Amino acid sequence: MLNLSIYKAYIQELREHLFRDGSMEQIVEGISNSHRKRRFLAMYVMQSKEIFDLYYKQRLELGLDDLFNQIISALFSEKSELKNEFISILEITPDMVSKRASPFEIKEMEKDLNAYLLYQQKRRR
Repeated sequence: MLNLSIYKAYIQELREHLFRDGSMEQIVEGISNSHRKRRFLAMYVMQSKEIFDLYYKQRLELGLDDLFNQIISALFSEKSELKNEFISILEITPDMVSKRASPFEIKEMEKDLNAYLLYQQKRRR
């Protein structure tokens, strides 16, 4: 179900649309006061195990702990094929969460995953 090349294209298009020439450092620095940057960054770090691990290791110093709690909590709630693939690719476990995300945060992440699924369906046509 998950096509990583389409996912990476989706992230790139989303980044260009939302932030034009903004660097990842600017996006990360601005997540505390930008809902859009926060949601983008959540999807961005999921594009590969290497990127996920890089940001996960720095989550406390970058102020991203809540973001990773949201991602991991959402991926382990209400299982789906797409979520299972992300769990497998990212090699994450439920104990990586320091505090479970709220139902609202989980729903928000699921909306973003559904937006990707729609994009993928359109690209395959």
